[in-house]
Amino acid sequence: MMGAAAAAKAMPDAQARSTFLAATLANVAVDQTTLEGKSVLRLRNSDFPDGYEETILLDAGTGVMLQMIGGTAGQAPDVVVTYDIKRVTAAEVLRGRDRRRSRALDRSLKRGRAFG
Repeated sequence: MMGAAAAAKAMPDAQARSTFLAATLANVAVDQTTLEGKSVLRLRNSDFPDGYEETILLDAGTGVMLQMIGGTAGQAPDVVVTYDIKRVTAAEVLRGRDRRRSRALDRSLKRGRAFG
């Protein structure tokens, strides 16, 4: 379940399909809750040994994965992964690369070295 959601997180249609498919599995429970005031879908997979559970929280409006929580049921989580997914344009990505490259070049020049 986690793999399908992670692979589809950047593609809303694929995310919706993988969420629908996961929700049809007998060992996956789906309900609606909130996370920091935002409406989310909670998919909980309990098909693991020793009472371990894996829960994925998806934005109820967009289907984008917000969190993955793993641990033994009824105990504090062993792992919590929070995702901050943003949709960007190619131009925004290129501008970000240029800024990183400029900062790296500035540091290099201060040390008396230049690179290509």
